[in-house]
Amino acid sequence: ITVVSASVGAGHDGAARELVRRLREAGFDAECHDFLDLLPRGCGRLLRGSYALELKVAPWAWGWLLGGLEKSRGSSG
Repeated sequence: ITVVSASVGAGHDGAARELVRRLREAGFDAECHDFLDLLPRGCGRLLRGSYALELKVAPWAWGWLLGGLEKSRGSSG
């Protein structure tokens, strides 16, 4: 089983590691890959840096994005 995460925050990595641990404990062959490492050279670093900068200078933007996604999801069903 392949678990794909994105190293843009400890939450993603921690959840992915725990999922792989539980899958292995249940007898599955599981591994984790960082999506950002699969991007063209330099793009992952750019995304990580952009995310860190966003949280530093405009933390409200993350809540705004999640709120917009939630509204969109609620109106599609």
